[in-house]
This record gives sequence, C-alpha cells and structure tokens, in this order.
Amino acid sequence: MTEEKARLAFVGLGNYSGVLSGTAERAGNCEIVNCFARTESRRK
Repeated sequence: MTEEKARLAFVGLGNYSGVLSGTAERAGNCEIVNCFARTESRRK
C-alpha cells in the first residue's frame, strides 16, 4: 500500500495558518499546495 501525502490548501485563516502549516510540516504526511488571504498584503 502506497502512502500518499494529504494535499492541503489554507483559505483566509489569518494568523492561525502559521500554526496549521507548522503542524502539517511536523506531521510529515501533508503537503501545502496553496494558500489564499483576503487582503493583498497578507498574500505575500
């Protein structure tokens, strides 16, 4: 059985997205494929 990484996208989570991305990285079985923020300055 092949173990594939879960592909994640974060949308509009504010500062909480940093917590989730750190958790996904430590888990090792997730890949963040995209993120989106409402304001242009937060997208950078």
